[in-house]
Amino acid sequence: MHRQDWKEALAFSETSIDVFLSLTEIYDQNDLAQVYLGMAFALHKLDRNLEAVVKAQEACALYAEIDSSRLLMAKRNLGVFLKEAGQFEEAAQSFREIIATRPIDDEEIFLGKDLYNLGNALEELGQYQEAIELLTQARPIAKSHSAVGLTLLCDVSLAKSYLKTEQIDQAISTATLAVEEATLAQNHGLVMESLTVRARGYLAQRNFDHALFDLKGGKDLYIKNESDPRWALVIDAESVIAEIFEIQGDEERAKETRSRIALITENSM
Repeated sequence: MHRQDWKEALAFSETSIDVFLSLTEIYDQNDLAQVYLGMAFALHKLDRNLEAVVKAQEACALYAEIDSSRLLMAKRNLGVFLKEAGQFEEAAQSFREIIATRPIDDEEIFLGKDLYNLGNALEELGQYQEAIELLTQARPIAKSHSAVGLTLLCDVSLAKSYLKTEQIDQAISTATLAVEEATLAQNHGLVMESLTVRARGYLAQRNFDHALFDLKGGKDLYIKNESDPRWALVIDAESVIAEIFEIQGDEERAKETRSRIALITENSM
């Protein structure tokens, strides 16, 4: 769905809420919770994740009141929205509770997703070693279920954590695997992100030529193939390029790159 479609979905959900709440004596809590969750999804797709968190919390409260079987699903969505809103500690706590209390008949693939989301939240919190442990548990589950997207996300997050723990060779090999997977999946954003992680690994090895090849080639391909690019990815790549030029003592190209970053930042706001 396009952004305008999500705006329309949100408007429809808001109208539905008004109708539900006007029928105070007869509305069904399960249906109302579903509408709140639908609003949360629409807000998430519109990058309004803090608002999505509030609506998902309202849905969870309603599901809990009626002891609905949908509560676990709603909690999982809430955890993702918390993570996307940058509330990583709350997201980590949410997924810890989900993993600890998940029913015995819960599908294994959902455990894989929970382990990834917890590991990814911990990576964002700088708790890299535990993140690595969780992500290496999540990856084989994803792989066994042919969940290509989840496998790819595990590899990207693992590569970042290996890099942060100075396991440079492991970071480069994992990022390389992620580049290959993302290319096959035609996920241009994750190709760009994986190439930037690998370039940081090359930078740590002082292999500047390889790093610049990844960054420049990846950036050009991403902008060419992505109709609505995430400029933060481009800025991240440009920042590493500028850092390399500075290390090499090429102040002119470093300054030029920093100016380009400022321009991209200004135009993407």
